[in-house]
Amino acid sequence: MLLTACGGGGDFTSSTGVPEFNGTWVSDCETDGTISVIDTATVSGTLTSVVLNEYSTTDCSGAVSNVVTLNATLLYGSDVPTASPICTNVKEVDFTVSSIKINDTDLTEAGILLFLELPTATRYDLICSEGNQLFTGELTTTLDGSTAANRPEFIDDSHPLTKQ
Repeated sequence: MLLTACGGGGDFTSSTGVPEFNGTWVSDCETDGTISVIDTATVSGTLTSVVLNEYSTTDCSGAVSNVVTLNATLLYGSDVPTASPICTNVKEVDFTVSSIKINDTDLTEAGILLFLELPTATRYDLICSEGNQLFTGELTTTLDGSTAANRPEFIDDSHPLTKQ
């Protein structure tokens, strides 16, 4: 899933976005064994809106039980050509969340940090696209995107989003 101001470790000068990342991207149904989620990320330049449709089933069937909407800015940094055997356009990206709404309730700044499970409203990540698929970084226990130093090193090719 796609989540990530200026971080460090890269040359964060892009204020126009990356054209091949623009568009609406949708995940497959993903489950944690209790609930399931379909993510829809819309990227336009340096802005993104991510809608998480949560289901109370494990197969994304039935009615949506919660809708979570995240709005964020994207700050693109250095190319990371060694991060993926799939993509040639891997970039560092800092994904800074400006608002989160759960159903009809806006979260406070403290609520945003709790929801993101991050020390700030920024996730430090990687992003790339290949064909009609968009990929983000492979998060681990230590490379969890919580700081620029903890940015993932590789692309997670197991959870792509597909361009609509």
